[in-house]
Amino acid sequence: MNQHKSERQNDLLKWTWRSPQTFSLLPHELAFGLFLLITWARVVWVAGLLHPCALTLFGFWIGGIIGVVWAHQHPTPTRWRARLFIWGSMMGATYLLLGRVVPLIHPTHEDSLLRAMEFALVRDLPQLLMVDWQRPWLTDLCTLFYLFFFYYIFAGPLHYWWRDLPRAKACFGGLICMYSIGYLGYTCLPALGPVNQLGVSQGGWIAQTGMTFVMERCNKVDVFPSIHFAATFYLLLFDYKNYRARFWWLLLPCIGLWFSTVYLRFHYVVDLLAGMMLAFAAFWVATAIQQSLATAAHNRQGPLPDEE
Repeated sequence: MNQHKSERQNDLLKWTWRSPQTFSLLPHELAFGLFLLITWARVVWVAGLLHPCALTLFGFWIGGIIGVVWAHQHPTPTRWRARLFIWGSMMGATYLLLGRVVPLIHPTHEDSLLRAMEFALVRDLPQLLMVDWQRPWLTDLCTLFYLFFFYYIFAGPLHYWWRDLPRAKACFGGLICMYSIGYLGYTCLPALGPVNQLGVSQGGWIAQTGMTFVMERCNKVDVFPSIHFAATFYLLLFDYKNYRARFWWLLLPCIGLWFSTVYLRFHYVVDLLAGMMLAFAAFWVATAIQQSLATAAHNRQGPLPDEE
């Protein structure tokens, strides 16, 4: 009976994805679309309507809406995947664009404020950690942990995107909502991080290669909040609920990653605390989406066998 109920629940969730629905934007589309419009308006205010950054931001928003309308017209699994992929791709492209946008709307860095906030919380402990504990082998190891982020941020959501569309909707929904708030933080409190004051940690060829890769591709404003922490913590929470085996496999690398964000001088401790709150908020959104899907499917298909 329990196995039959579980299979029925999965069928209901999948049916919800295929059924015609009233046209609406999903939570992450609302959140990221609002971020794009707010940032676009700020760029227009200081640089004009025809500035390339303003045109690009508005183009992203238009492209996202077109993707929503196209997917809604005939909501097949393929179109749903495309709809999620479009907004996920815009999220990644916007990160790079912020390197040009933020200097226009907030040209000063706020490292002094973030350092003061950190000092009020933990005094000089992070700087003592980064300087006194520095070892080449530890720097190389932390570099590998830090780069692990790029695996998890792609492999985590894409697993659900390919294999489980209902959970993909929840996973993408929470993740992109989290990025929307995180990017807003970048535009309001841009910073370079402790690396600007203390320099890059010294290590072997692994650290030199990895840090060169990171430094050349970061947008120079991505400090507060720490999305390195927020995204991996959120994905761990989501995996604990939906893919427990992967949670246990990736828990230790994520802990190493969180330590590395401070050890390698990329983040202040306050960035991680903000990232933790952001991750919990994103997980709440994802959970709400899953509950909404299950409720909608239940109402449309009737009670499960043992509920009749």
